[in-house]
Amino acid sequence: MINFLYSILFSCILNVRLLFFIFIVVNAANNSDQCINILNSWDLRQGMENKCPNWVVDVCWIIYDVKDGEGFNLQRNVFDRMALVVSSLNEIMYKKNENKFAVLILPPFCNIAHWTYNSKRRLPWSTFFSIKQNGLPTLEYDIYKRLTGIVNIGAEVVGLNFDWNNKSLQSSTSIEYYNSFKISESRHLNSKCFFNNYVRNGNVVYGGRCELVKIRGLICLSFFKLMRFKEVSEEIYKILESNRKEGKLHNYLIKHTEGILVPWPWELSKYRVLDVISYNNNIRRYANLYMSANTFFEEKKPYISVHLRRNDFVFLRNDDIPTFDQVIDRLLQLSKDLKTKRVVISTDSNEYEKNELLDIFLKHNLDLHIINIKDHLDDGIISAVSQVILLNGEYFIGTKESRFSFSVIWDCILSVMNDFKNDISRNFNKCNEVFCGKANEKSSICREHPDRLPKFNIDVA
Repeated sequence: MINFLYSILFSCILNVRLLFFIFIVVNAANNSDQCINILNSWDLRQGMENKCPNWVVDVCWIIYDVKDGEGFNLQRNVFDRMALVVSSLNEIMYKKNENKFAVLILPPFCNIAHWTYNSKRRLPWSTFFSIKQNGLPTLEYDIYKRLTGIVNIGAEVVGLNFDWNNKSLQSSTSIEYYNSFKISESRHLNSKCFFNNYVRNGNVVYGGRCELVKIRGLICLSFFKLMRFKEVSEEIYKILESNRKEGKLHNYLIKHTEGILVPWPWELSKYRVLDVISYNNNIRRYANLYMSANTFFEEKKPYISVHLRRNDFVFLRNDDIPTFDQVIDRLLQLSKDLKTKRVVISTDSNEYEKNELLDIFLKHNLDLHIINIKDHLDDGIISAVSQVILLNGEYFIGTKESRFSFSVIWDCILSVMNDFKNDISRNFNKCNEVFCGKANEKSSICREHPDRLPKFNIDVA
């Protein structure tokens, strides 16, 4: 009970601090046109010039990045981890009665894995998502640059590393500092954090190599046993504490945040960041336009949603993907159980495999629609629109170990919890199935582990 009351109190304090953050930005905007309301920042990316007033020195700006080439859905997942890091950091500062607070800065989407060359341009998060400010101040990187008014902001670059070679039996952390002299003399090249991969002439490459950020210092945090959000936030606070006497902007660029352990859903719920991110109205509008233009979706008849990951999985995860015989066997059973013969598939299969699927489904009297968005849209938007179309289905089956599938499963469960799909039975198992794959050919039904998924108060069969 005490922990529950503390959680409520801390959430209230976070909201007060967020309101204060909004107030000082809005107040600054009243005095000049140099600043904007943070809550409206998703739609107001233009027109910000020069520099905001001196209150920004009271903010700890947490910029983060992932390994070059990571995919769109993984980057969305890393947002959860960093949301917890910043929430935990704010909790630490609150307990120590400090006036400072941390703001999470989102990296642009650029040069994303699996996107074609034409889609590798720099895109903000607002292209895809709406993000609630539930006590977590959040800002896009490009808006942050305009807000602070500095062309090359400069940051303390913190590299994260999980040390597999540490023989200690205890959880531990080691830290390495590199000053400007060591950087200029390339004495950082043997760092555990692999700085040589992204440090160039006193700058660090950032955001899919679409940005250079000036280095004010290099710090390598190497973890052994555990690299959870708690450990990361505690170490970041120690660095912040050691720099507090400088009285200047506190900018920390954290590299390789994909290495932070995936959090449990209850941890996201505790800090009120479980469902802060969702596809925005533009993505939903594209999905509705696609469905209204295809006769398959007329009269809004129910359908089974399927994601079949092929492409590199055929070579890298062949045991995790199903054979087409497994796919049709499971869907025939489901069509009987759900009393619908309609199936919608999103897949990265080649044209030969798509034609093979169409022939197989026709042979078994199943009505198949393969999502094929021909509009001139970025690959990321096509991926997001496809996920929303799948979310409108009666039942979802995904591919094991696919982050695309896991994203749909996660959103499906949250949409049921939030009554987004009012016509769908509140059944956990309508969202969490994956094809068993060749390795589990004898099993008829496989599911994502429930401990890794959001919970709501119904019985799980």
